[in-house]
Amino acid sequence: MRRAGLLAVLLFCGGCMSSLRPGPTPNGIVAKVPAHDKAGARRQAVESVLPLFLTPAARREKAALVDKAVYASPKTIKAFIGGQSLSKTGDSLVEVKVNALSTALQKAGVVRPPGYSSGPEVLLLALGNRAVGPTSTEHFAADALETALFARGIQAQDADDELLKLERPLTAKTEAATVAQASAGGWAWLATGGVADVARHEVQSGAWRGRARLTLSLYGVDRSTEPARLDADGEALDVSSFSAVTRAIEAAAQEAALRVEGIMARKRVGRATIGILVSGYTDPVFLMRLIGALRRVEGVEGAALVSWRDLDEMALIHAYAGVLTADALAAKLINADPALRVTAVETEDGRLTIAGPPVSATDDTGQEQQ
Repeated sequence: MRRAGLLAVLLFCGGCMSSLRPGPTPNGIVAKVPAHDKAGARRQAVESVLPLFLTPAARREKAALVDKAVYASPKTIKAFIGGQSLSKTGDSLVEVKVNALSTALQKAGVVRPPGYSSGPEVLLLALGNRAVGPTSTEHFAADALETALFARGIQAQDADDELLKLERPLTAKTEAATVAQASAGGWAWLATGGVADVARHEVQSGAWRGRARLTLSLYGVDRSTEPARLDADGEALDVSSFSAVTRAIEAAAQEAALRVEGIMARKRVGRATIGILVSGYTDPVFLMRLIGALRRVEGVEGAALVSWRDLDEMALIHAYAGVLTADALAAKLINADPALRVTAVETEDGRLTIAGPPVSATDDTGQEQQ
């Protein structure tokens, strides 16, 4: 009975594999490739999908980063592979998991042009001397700054937080190396620097006056290695020197957060990321045609697939559109390709919806899940 059960499982799995057909699946795209070995077929399949994310020029320019993110090891590339059916004589079939591949490429920072974001931008705080680590005062200043930034809608994380050190350790010992590592790690922004503080006893009042200064270098790591430098001062009066200094650092953090918010807002001007939702049948050929059309629009610096069959069965594309608004982009797209069907434009949200190609009665898009 056990052998019969095992045989049934193997036959079922074999049937799943043989059911693969070129085209879309719930998880991604099945590519037809000439390679007959597992490693070669997987690489060729992923390469066939990469034009949805990168132009040929960008693929060549960022080859080292792409190879590290996608092909570093057999285990790395396996994360992007679903079903697979190898052939010794004809073409092999390999399913590429599009969302997993998109996440890896976005994290590696190879998809977006310099200065653009894809989702929430996170500011990495790396205060203190990186060679020896931050002092307890710098730890407190980073916490205070993180809190102040959060109140202004800016997500920040302390590089020296114990949990973050386990998940994404920042090991660089110099400022230049820290910037490079933050960029390679997918961080949008980096703040380095330190804090100086002093407390003086005021005889007349019997209180302590604390003063603190946060000195920061703010890097937009995808944009430039030239930082914006700022000083933020805080002052407080309290009954103990410790409390006075603590409150002064918190006041300096509030001032620094205000200035950081302004700098980040100025850096974002002229860099609009517009979301294009593609409804209906997720046809890879249609998506490549649409992405190609977006890349050819004057004022668009790049376009890439972001997610596959998310958001109510829609594919999501990001167009890095400079100063273009969603309605202006829609108008340029329709002028370039009148066959495109724009069904919704949301200018305030920076989003538009395009209907995919109609499905014919004989078009069977369902593939068995692997």
